[in-house]
Amino acid sequence: MCRQAWFEPGGSARDVGKLTEFFAVLEKSCGGHGNGAGFVDMAGSYDTKKGEKMGVEECAKLVAARPDTAWGIFHTRLASAGGRSNAGCHPHVYETQ
Repeated sequence: MCRQAWFEPGGSARDVGKLTEFFAVLEKSCGGHGNGAGFVDMAGSYDTKKGEKMGVEECAKLVAARPDTAWGIFHTRLASAGGRSNAGCHPHVYETQ
């Protein structure tokens, strides 16, 4: 099970406290076994941060600190197949050939 929040371009300034509260609600509703945030900037470059022990406040700070974000995502999950692990946290990044 997963919970996600997407961020689009043109958003207003993001408040860390409000984001933390919002992410905490998502985490309590089928999450908490791993969190992550992913970003695509205006130039098309991407970056992801994730981890089994990554807290909602850390994710909120990452989202709020990215004014160059064209698109972004917060993700929290309850482990299903494979159990709890950093590798199982989203967002996943796959290399293409």
